[in-house]
Amino acid sequence: MTTSVELAQLSTLIGQRLGPTSSIEISQKMIDEFGRVTLDSQWIHVDPIRAKNSQFGGTIAHGFLSLSLLSHVMYELLLVKDAGVAINYGLNKVRFPSALKSGSQLRGYVELVRVNGNENFTDMACTVSLIADGEKIPCCVAESLTRFIPSTVVQDESTVVS
Repeated sequence: MTTSVELAQLSTLIGQRLGPTSSIEISQKMIDEFGRVTLDSQWIHVDPIRAKNSQFGGTIAHGFLSLSLLSHVMYELLLVKDAGVAINYGLNKVRFPSALKSGSQLRGYVELVRVNGNENFTDMACTVSLIADGEKIPCCVAESLTRFIPSTVVQDESTVVS
Protein backbone atom coordinates (compact mmCIF):
# COMPACT_ATOMS: atom_id res chain seq x y z
CA MET A 1 0.00 0.00 0.00
CA THR A 2 1.35 3.40 -1.02
CA THR A 3 1.54 6.19 1.55
CA SER A 4 0.95 9.61 -0.06
CA VAL A 5 2.20 12.81 1.58
CA GLU A 6 3.23 16.36 0.76
CA LEU A 7 6.85 17.39 1.34
CA ALA A 8 5.80 19.49 4.34
CA GLN A 9 4.30 16.41 6.06
CA LEU A 10 7.14 14.00 5.25
CA SER A 11 8.70 14.37 8.71
CA THR A 12 5.47 13.12 10.34
CA LEU A 13 6.37 9.66 8.98
CA ILE A 14 9.70 9.46 10.85
CA GLY A 15 9.82 6.23 12.82
CA GLN A 16 6.92 4.62 10.96
CA ARG A 17 7.43 1.36 9.08
CA LEU A 18 5.87 1.31 5.63
CA GLY A 19 5.23 -1.94 3.83
CA PRO A 20 5.39 -4.62 2.85
CA THR A 21 5.56 -4.18 -0.89
CA SER A 22 3.92 -6.61 -3.21
CA SER A 23 5.95 -9.74 -3.86
CA ILE A 24 8.88 -9.59 -6.29
CA GLU A 25 9.96 -12.93 -7.77
CA ILE A 26 13.72 -13.37 -7.86
CA SER A 27 13.98 -15.74 -10.81
CA GLN A 28 17.13 -17.38 -12.14
CA LYS A 29 16.55 -15.43 -15.36
CA MET A 30 16.65 -12.15 -13.40
CA ILE A 31 19.85 -13.25 -11.64
CA ASP A 32 21.47 -14.32 -14.94
CA GLU A 33 20.53 -11.05 -16.66
CA PHE A 34 21.84 -8.99 -13.73
CA GLY A 35 25.10 -10.94 -13.90
CA ARG A 36 25.42 -10.27 -17.63
CA VAL A 37 24.76 -6.53 -17.25
CA THR A 38 27.18 -6.13 -14.34
CA LEU A 39 29.80 -8.56 -15.71
CA ASP A 40 29.51 -10.62 -12.50
CA SER A 41 29.37 -14.28 -13.53
CA GLN A 42 30.46 -15.78 -10.21
CA TRP A 43 29.27 -19.40 -10.17
CA ILE A 44 27.20 -19.12 -6.97
CA HIS A 45 24.87 -16.82 -8.92
CA VAL A 46 24.78 -18.26 -12.44
CA ASP A 47 25.67 -21.98 -12.28
CA PRO A 48 22.71 -23.90 -10.79
CA ILE A 49 24.45 -27.29 -11.13
CA ARG A 50 27.60 -26.26 -9.25
CA ALA A 51 25.62 -24.12 -6.76
CA LYS A 52 23.39 -27.10 -5.86
CA ASN A 53 26.31 -28.51 -3.85
CA SER A 54 27.03 -25.22 -2.08
CA GLN A 55 26.00 -24.28 1.44
CA PHE A 56 22.93 -22.57 -0.09
CA GLY A 57 21.68 -25.61 -2.02
CA GLY A 58 21.29 -23.55 -5.19
CA THR A 59 22.06 -20.23 -6.76
CA ILE A 60 21.67 -16.97 -4.90
CA ALA A 61 21.08 -13.44 -6.15
CA HIS A 62 23.88 -10.91 -6.27
CA GLY A 63 23.79 -8.65 -3.23
CA PHE A 64 23.79 -5.69 -5.60
CA LEU A 65 20.73 -7.10 -7.38
CA SER A 66 18.75 -6.85 -4.15
CA LEU A 67 20.24 -3.40 -3.53
CA SER A 68 19.15 -2.27 -7.00
CA LEU A 69 15.53 -2.97 -6.04
CA LEU A 70 15.51 -0.20 -3.40
CA SER A 71 14.15 2.37 -5.87
CA HIS A 72 11.26 0.06 -6.74
CA VAL A 73 10.49 -0.49 -3.05
CA MET A 74 10.56 3.25 -2.32
CA TYR A 75 8.36 4.02 -5.32
CA GLU A 76 5.78 1.42 -4.35
CA LEU A 77 5.57 2.45 -0.68
CA LEU A 78 5.93 6.25 -0.69
CA LEU A 79 4.51 8.94 -2.97
CA VAL A 80 5.53 12.54 -2.29
CA LYS A 81 2.78 14.34 -4.17
CA ASP A 82 4.36 17.75 -4.61
CA ALA A 83 7.85 16.56 -5.54
CA GLY A 84 8.73 17.37 -9.13
CA VAL A 85 11.80 15.12 -9.00
CA ALA A 86 13.01 12.39 -6.66
CA ILE A 87 16.74 11.67 -6.94
CA ASN A 88 18.59 8.69 -5.47
CA TYR A 89 21.11 10.81 -3.60
CA GLY A 90 23.20 8.03 -2.07
CA LEU A 91 23.51 5.31 0.50
CA ASN A 92 25.02 5.26 3.93
CA LYS A 93 25.23 1.82 5.50
CA VAL A 94 24.52 -1.25 3.32
CA ARG A 95 24.54 -4.83 4.60
CA PHE A 96 23.60 -8.22 3.14
CA PRO A 97 22.82 -10.27 6.29
CA SER A 98 21.48 -13.35 4.48
CA ALA A 99 21.51 -14.96 1.04
CA LEU A 100 18.63 -14.39 -1.38
CA LYS A 101 17.93 -17.73 -3.06
CA SER A 102 16.85 -18.02 -6.65
CA GLY A 103 13.08 -18.48 -6.81
CA SER A 104 12.45 -16.46 -3.66
CA GLN A 105 9.58 -14.04 -3.29
CA LEU A 106 10.98 -10.76 -1.98
CA ARG A 107 9.19 -7.96 -0.11
CA GLY A 108 10.43 -4.57 1.01
CA TYR A 109 9.88 -2.30 4.01
CA VAL A 110 10.82 1.34 4.55
CA GLU A 111 11.32 3.25 7.79
CA LEU A 112 11.92 6.99 7.59
CA VAL A 113 14.87 8.07 9.72
CA ARG A 114 15.55 11.75 8.94
CA VAL A 115 14.09 14.58 6.89
CA ASN A 116 15.68 17.99 6.35
CA GLY A 117 16.07 20.60 3.67
CA ASN A 118 15.12 24.05 2.52
CA GLU A 119 12.88 25.70 -0.06
CA ASN A 120 14.90 24.18 -2.95
CA PHE A 121 15.05 20.55 -1.83
CA THR A 122 14.15 18.07 0.90
CA ASP A 123 16.54 15.25 1.83
CA MET A 124 15.16 12.06 3.33
CA ALA A 125 17.02 9.14 4.88
CA CYS A 126 15.25 5.80 5.16
CA THR A 127 16.20 2.35 6.32
CA VAL A 128 15.08 -0.06 3.62
CA SER A 129 14.86 -3.76 4.46
CA LEU A 130 14.36 -6.53 1.92
CA ILE A 131 13.32 -9.97 3.13
CA ALA A 132 12.34 -13.14 1.32
CA ASP A 133 9.02 -14.72 2.23
CA GLY A 134 9.50 -17.37 4.92
CA GLU A 135 12.83 -15.94 6.10
CA LYS A 136 13.50 -14.17 9.39
CA ILE A 137 16.69 -12.35 8.43
CA PRO A 138 16.64 -9.69 5.68
CA CYS A 139 18.84 -10.24 2.64
CA CYS A 140 19.55 -6.50 2.36
CA VAL A 141 19.34 -3.58 4.78
CA ALA A 142 20.43 -0.14 3.62
CA GLU A 143 20.09 3.47 4.62
CA SER A 144 18.92 5.10 1.41
CA LEU A 145 19.11 8.84 0.78
CA THR A 146 16.59 10.57 -1.46
CA ARG A 147 16.53 14.20 -2.51
CA PHE A 148 13.14 15.62 -3.44
CA ILE A 149 12.95 18.76 -5.56
CA PRO A 150 9.57 20.51 -5.22
CA SER A 151 7.59 20.80 -8.44
CA THR A 152 7.73 24.58 -8.06
CA VAL A 153 11.56 24.49 -8.17
CA VAL A 154 11.94 21.95 -11.00
CA GLN A 155 11.02 24.67 -13.48
CA ASP A 156 14.39 26.29 -12.70
CA GLU A 157 16.80 23.53 -13.83
CA SER A 158 19.82 25.25 -12.25
CA THR A 159 18.62 24.16 -8.78
CA VAL A 160 17.95 20.48 -9.53
CA VAL A 161 21.47 19.15 -8.89
CA SER A 162 23.05 21.24 -6.18
